[in-house]
Amino acid sequence: MFSRKTADRLSSVDSVLDGYELPSFPHVISDALGRIGDPDSSMGDVAAVLELDPGVSVKLLGLANSAAMGLRNPVDSLHQAITMLGRNQVESILIGTAARASVPDPVSAIFVSSRFWQGAASRALIATSISAVVEPARRSETFTAALLQDMALPVLVDHVDGYDALLKRWYDGDVLDLAAAEEDTYGWDHASVAGRMAAAWDFPAPLLEAIAQHHDDDDDAAMLGVRLVSHWHEIDVEASKIALIERAAEITSLATHDCDALVTEALGRVSEVSSFFG
Repeated sequence: MFSRKTADRLSSVDSVLDGYELPSFPHVISDALGRIGDPDSSMGDVAAVLELDPGVSVKLLGLANSAAMGLRNPVDSLHQAITMLGRNQVESILIGTAARASVPDPVSAIFVSSRFWQGAASRALIATSISAVVEPARRSETFTAALLQDMALPVLVDHVDGYDALLKRWYDGDVLDLAAAEEDTYGWDHASVAGRMAAAWDFPAPLLEAIAQHHDDDDDAAMLGVRLVSHWHEIDVEASKIALIERAAEITSLATHDCDALVTEALGRVSEVSSFFG
């Protein structure tokens, strides 16, 4: 179960998604996730399910071979890929892939899907690079939480009257803190809505909490990498990079130049990873 703080936050946003039916995860991915959670199932069983969907198989194999996943040697079979990645990392990749497939691409002049998912990939790669150094045990969870922490935005553009105007003000730099502006306008923020989506999709509790609380800068229990990228701006990348490096140097043991190197290296891999989600 998740914390009381997260439970209260989720219950406070139930009305936001009233009348909005979240798509279910693709059947093959749901089946594979069920087998990953079953201690009696082998990774061979998981591979056998995933091989039923060539599109998912190709995407998983491509992600496994991307620099983001950190495999030492390239792999050319799905079974080999998921065996080398392990249950936790395969679960995280599948959740990210399924959520991307289930999040709408709203018809909006404000929201640009390719740009949004490129920003999501930037957050995921930066958070994972930092996590690999400061909390390596949470690396795979960090990737998925950072990738999906803003997954409520396209739903809100699609479902909440006036939200696209607020989002435009954030894109234009007229609003500096999107979550605070959402609280002032609606009484909730996108992190809470994303948490409710994660709960509806039965995300593991640590992943759900990281998504729902990614703007809680004072929450020491939250995934550090996820908190650091919570204010990443998909348009003003340079300012986001400077602010993130300063923040990382403050709250981690990393020196400023090390943070800079990690962020710069991560951004160099964005196009590779965003192609799997954008």
